[in-house]
Amino acid sequence: LDGVDDFDYMGWWTNGNDCIFVFQGSDTLSDIFNAFLNEPTTAYGFQGVHLGVKRELDGLVAQMDFPAMRSKCTGTVTVSGHSLGGSLAQLFSAALNRADDPLNASLKVDYLYTFGGMGVATSPLKNDQSADGCFSGEQFWNAGHDAKGNLYVDTLGSKRCCSGMLSVMSEKTLMFSNTSNQTYSCSIALPAKKNDMGFSLHMPHKYATFMSCS
Repeated sequence: LDGVDDFDYMGWWTNGNDCIFVFQGSDTLSDIFNAFLNEPTTAYGFQGVHLGVKRELDGLVAQMDFPAMRSKCTGTVTVSGHSLGGSLAQLFSAALNRADDPLNASLKVDYLYTFGGMGVATSPLKNDQSADGCFSGEQFWNAGHDAKGNLYVDTLGSKRCCSGMLSVMSEKTLMFSNTSNQTYSCSIALPAKKNDMGFSLHMPHKYATFMSCS
């Protein structure tokens, strides 16, 4: 619970010893305010972190029972989220896998999957548990072109929430339809010039359609 009108949520599911943590996206005005609060700050040992994402994650981390999570999650750990939840998933994963363990969690992320997440820092946060600094898994954004060929990318094209903020190091895919996409390896940046199409590309059902989920 963040403030008086903002109930934030991270779901925890298990399958045997494997765990998945899923962060909820924006659902209140407080969430939207924090999403647009893209001032750089210091958090979890990182410089240039998106202040609003940091504020959202702080409240959730304060309530996490890491000993219980460690005892249940002895297999693989996957972290995911959509929208603001995708940004929380990124920052949480980077903090968990940071070499100095700023959360004192003694828990590591094996896979990261996000959908329409904002960038979380002024430089790409790396995975200290990987030799190349990249997270296994993938990050997805819906995308499109207008009649002039200009590129539109969900969330990342918005200057209000994302100007100057980059995603963590991982494979990245722009989805133009359920049959057309473009994937960028961890070491390759997304196109620098991206435009904003508002919410038409952002809704969860649009992601489900582009990923051919029934």
